[in-house]
Amino acid sequence: MSSNQDTRQSLEGEAYQEKQFEDYLRMNPVEESEADKFNKLNGTNFDNDDYNRFLQFRKKYFFTVDDAFIYGQACHCCGNQPEDTCNEFCSDVCELSYQKGHNCFYENNDISCKMCIYNERRAAYDERNGGYGGNDGGYFGPDADEEQVEAEEQAEAVVQVEAVLDDNKLYFSYTEEQREQLARYAETHDLTIKESVEYQSTCHSCGKHLEYATFDADNHQYCNERCFEYCEEYQYPCYRDANCKVCITWQYYKMKNYSIYAQMYDTIDMSEYDEPQ
Repeated sequence: MSSNQDTRQSLEGEAYQEKQFEDYLRMNPVEESEADKFNKLNGTNFDNDDYNRFLQFRKKYFFTVDDAFIYGQACHCCGNQPEDTCNEFCSDVCELSYQKGHNCFYENNDISCKMCIYNERRAAYDERNGGYGGNDGGYFGPDADEEQVEAEEQAEAVVQVEAVLDDNKLYFSYTEEQREQLARYAETHDLTIKESVEYQSTCHSCGKHLEYATFDADNHQYCNERCFEYCEEYQYPCYRDANCKVCITWQYYKMKNYSIYAQMYDTIDMSEYDEPQ
């Protein structure tokens, strides 16, 4: 037998085996998971966790599939892509920053955000009805007047556009590391992000604006060593005095003075001022 015949027979044998395997697959189909069906339909490559997270995200905000794809690819706070699809935030820092009150990524770019609209509708519904009523017709209730719903939605949209504040735009002008320090400082002292920027950009002692401040979540800012010693070493009140939200040196100083006056009072002989018996 020639080598050509051997080759032909070998190829025919392989083709036959391939045909047999195809027939076997047709006779014994593998049941597709819901994630596999979704991937074929939408051209995605979700595993079961991705698919379930996508479903929950879509259900939470009543999104269409297209809207869920759009909003699920970006952090609600900074716009970066989260590590996992349909995670609302890419990090704890972004989630904290959003909770502290600054606008979302879409609002900062003058884009109406469907997630924010939904959250405001939910809050309004909860307030009117004393709690979350479930996904049973929307947070305005199944019998809500259509004109009322439309009017409230339009009003919410206007509020959202007007809510794009300069302090939030300033916050996002900083580096990621600076934003993290500001967010941690805000969390530690229960400040808004705007207040955190203000406190970290100002000398804690004299109030001088620090043009090149180095944000530090664990420390207050000072313009020189003397100001540092004034507050940190000698515990004198800062320039904000009792209005300061990040220190209690004014209270310490007040109690110190009270203690001194109390000691002075104890050394005075007050017997001559006692009432006669």
